[in-house]
Amino acid sequence: MTAVIWVIAKTYPKNIHGLKEWAWASLLVALSLCLFLVRDHIPPLIGILMPNLIILLAFMLMNAGTRRFAGHAQRDIRFLLSVFVGLYIGLFYWYTIVEPDIAIRMTIFSLFTLIVTVDQFVFTYLRLPQSIGRNLLLLSLFGLISARIFRIITLTSGIDHPNEIFDASISQLVLVATPAVMIPLATVSYLMLASERLNQELRHAVRHDGLTGCLNKNAGTQVLENEIARSKRYRSPLSILFMDIDDFKKINDTYGHLVGDQVLATFASETRKCMRSNDSLVRFGGDEFIAILPNTTLAGAVKLSEHVRLQGKLHKTIQWSVSIGAAEWNGQEDSLDQLLARADHAAYQSKKTGRQPPVPSEEQ
Repeated sequence: MTAVIWVIAKTYPKNIHGLKEWAWASLLVALSLCLFLVRDHIPPLIGILMPNLIILLAFMLMNAGTRRFAGHAQRDIRFLLSVFVGLYIGLFYWYTIVEPDIAIRMTIFSLFTLIVTVDQFVFTYLRLPQSIGRNLLLLSLFGLISARIFRIITLTSGIDHPNEIFDASISQLVLVATPAVMIPLATVSYLMLASERLNQELRHAVRHDGLTGCLNKNAGTQVLENEIARSKRYRSPLSILFMDIDDFKKINDTYGHLVGDQVLATFASETRKCMRSNDSLVRFGGDEFIAILPNTTLAGAVKLSEHVRLQGKLHKTIQWSVSIGAAEWNGQEDSLDQLLARADHAAYQSKKTGRQPPVPSEEQ
């Protein structure tokens, strides 16, 4: 399992974050188990303190990886983390070398890992979107939390008096057996989360233009077909804007394609700011865009187009002008092709005459 997550961390797209942290955490858990197995043949600092420290660091890496995966902005808490780990090391050293007490060491281990696991559980529940991978991760974290709470209760209440780490007491078996199931389950959940994110990225890439982030022509046409069907069913208004950036070929020829790409990306970004969340912006061609505006009349579409045109004049670094044609869905006898043709013709008239505001279709 460790090898699989390492391969995924190396081969998956770099914009899927957190994989390296999960891979390192999985490797550290495996390393700690090796040290536990030979603890009777090596010095206590290496056989007891080191594997317990490694497991805590692995839990912290899992938590950090989950936060990076979710795109959470990391605060600079290195000092607090250093104090947290330093306190853990100090307590473990004291109760390993100075006053050896396995029960207190187990309580310390359970408490510190519980703090990290609860933090990861709360973050996962609140920040990660609903998915099978998320639910599996929550299940594994809940199992780890439950085992640690149970262990702390049995140790602090005097129910359990362990002499060795692998004592045959029920509480000790719970502490050992639960991670043996839940940590691999957490690793599987990380693999599923990464796979779900990759599928999401691929679906987005298939439907969206890479430069502008707009829907591509095929996806935009499908959205428009769906909106037309909705307008037919509910008899609600539907309008579109056909937008053509003026003199775009001249921009490319004069300033180069990099500047041209910047104009397209900025135009798309600024236009989206003028639109509602349920509107859609489509890159229909090289410098041609379509705004799909559900529940919008022709007058509303023209008003929006004025805002779009104004954005091009007011932008601080890149300015542009755009010819815009507006058209409204005419009802049951109208078609997608006719709607697009009217908007395209209106944009052509706008470009030809330079009329302000943009020209609405004359055949509404």
